[in-house]
Amino acid sequence: MPYHSHKIKSMSDLIQILTEKPQSEQAVKIWKSKLYDSLQALPVKRVTDIVKLNEQYERSLAAISKKHGEGTVKAFLVLALGDFLRFFSVGNTMDERQVAQTVMLILEDHRHLTIEDFKVFFNNCKKGLYGTSYNRIDGQVILEWLGKYENERAAAFVEQNEIEAFSQKDRYVRRGEVQKICDRELNRILGNLKRP
Repeated sequence: MPYHSHKIKSMSDLIQILTEKPQSEQAVKIWKSKLYDSLQALPVKRVTDIVKLNEQYERSLAAISKKHGEGTVKAFLVLALGDFLRFFSVGNTMDERQVAQTVMLILEDHRHLTIEDFKVFFNNCKKGLYGTSYNRIDGQVILEWLGKYENERAAAFVEQNEIEAFSQKDRYVRRGEVQKICDRELNRILGNLKRP
């Protein structure tokens, strides 16, 4: 039974699929396909798209874990990591134990990230934006690249805050506040020049 990703419209659709409990081997295959398709259908492509998301905390792995259980988040990360590892044609890849350890390390330090973050992160890794695999993908490489993603993400948030702050200043300019301040300062300076 083919699954069509265009039915996925939001993060809540993805979470609904993520929390399903498939029973048979065939149901697990369908579930994985649905989950992968729904992840790819999320409308984010760049870090700047992440910055524009509302309710960052509610979308975080921590919030999803609290609402739907730690197993739900682990299942997502295992599936996302599995897809990521299949993308690379490297001689030294990760076994199940290494994937499990990497998931635990991600959850220790990166619970504030969202599922959308991981879509952007893994796609950026596939594009080689954080480094080259050099015939090796393991937990250390993934965590190092995730650190680079976090830096890029933080810089994008700082830039957005600066844009918003400038926009606030721009509102004052439009209200004439800056003009009044400049006129007052100019009059003070001219008054000082006229004195003997």
